[in-house]
Amino acid sequence: MITKMITNSKTVLALTFVISSGFTLIDSVMHVASAGFIGVPSNYVYDTSGRSGPVSRHDYCTNSPDEFPNPFGSNADFRGPCARHDLCYDSPTDKKKCDVRLLQDMYTNCKNEYGPFNPVRHSCLKTAGIYFKAVVIAW
Repeated sequence: MITKMITNSKTVLALTFVISSGFTLIDSVMHVASAGFIGVPSNYVYDTSGRSGPVSRHDYCTNSPDEFPNPFGSNADFRGPCARHDLCYDSPTDKKKCDVRLLQDMYTNCKNEYGPFNPVRHSCLKTAGIYFKAVVIAW
């Protein structure tokens, strides 16, 4: 068995190769995106009462699941991207910039949870796009 690290400025790949009868097989591939997992900011207050801002904010992903539901394994967590979006709406930042950042943050969490060769990744990214469209229409 041979393990090799391949790196560039944006990606780290850990490849494990199994050599058998002269053939090289990729046994496992782990992908780590350059942008880290987007977690819930420390200054975020989960509050559905409206005391921290409008009632429809500060509740992570309003009226939507807070995770991408993967039926085959771990879920991609959308709480951090949604919390950052809530805080962005509370700031003087342009709404459109907040919305675009929400999409980018959800994409980041999908890519961090599911490597480039994981078939679930595409579904997670599509779900992030649907969340983005729903937010743009709702506000």
